[in-house]
Amino acid sequence: MKRAESISSLIVILLCSIYLYSAFSLPFGTLKTPGPGLLPVILGCIGLAMSLAWFVTAFHKGKKTDISSGDAGEKGEKAEKAGVQIGKLFWFLLAIILYIVTFKFVNPFVSALVIVIVLSKICDLEGWKKPLLLGVSFSVFIYIVFVMWFNVQF
Repeated sequence: MKRAESISSLIVILLCSIYLYSAFSLPFGTLKTPGPGLLPVILGCIGLAMSLAWFVTAFHKGKKTDISSGDAGEKGEKAEKAGVQIGKLFWFLLAIILYIVTFKFVNPFVSALVIVIVLSKICDLEGWKKPLLLGVSFSVFIYIVFVMWFNVQF
């Protein structure tokens, strides 16, 4: 497994675990009358599952490249890719922190749209159509779940 990718995935696993642990301290409520802890626990579980899947995928990918690698040129490419991964992790964490800081001041639908587009571009989703479509879809999903289903007013 590549060192930078393994460190990145372990950091994300740790952050998701801390987030999930703190989310369990909030009351769940029920699906009919959700408490403040329902969505954070769901999101924490999803984040933890995705980060574990990333770790497993990177581990299997790393095994395949370790068998076939061996010359000095590939080591330079690996170091360059590790720098890119760390850079992406930095921008990813910075975007999440800015999202959290501005959450109370910006409309939740707009902030969800922007964060999904930004994270899509950080994760190298090609073009602008797919990130925009993903962001709009996520904002509509939030609207349907919270405004129409749970009757939450923003």
